[in-house]
Amino acid sequence: MLRVITAEAAYTTEELADILGLSIATIRKYNFHFAKIGVQFTKKHGRLAYTNDDVTIFHELKKMYANSEMTLEKAVITVAKKFNLVQIPDTPPNISTEKQTLIIEPLEAQMKEIQSYIDAKI
Repeated sequence: MLRVITAEAAYTTEELADILGLSIATIRKYNFHFAKIGVQFTKKHGRLAYTNDDVTIFHELKKMYANSEMTLEKAVITVAKKFNLVQIPDTPPNISTEKQTLIIEPLEAQMKEIQSYIDAKI
């Protein structure tokens, strides 16, 4: 029997989960976090179709998340940077001092109220 091998395999979410030894829900959760930073995987006929490169990316994420104390979000960003999937700045954009003050002042007031409440209860 002749078997045609394509250069780029297309795996379903279920197949990717089997390959990586993860649940389908975990693959979907990983996908959600990738999507939050702008990484989209290929779709064929309305369903996700993962390539061999995608398998490598998910394998790296699985390994990194399991062997470190970083959050899933941080692991996804680290993997995305490693594979050049998106350009993510290392530092957040600068916020003017005036905007920082507008953000911080209400929070400081809330913290004082909470501290007063705690002190009163103790």
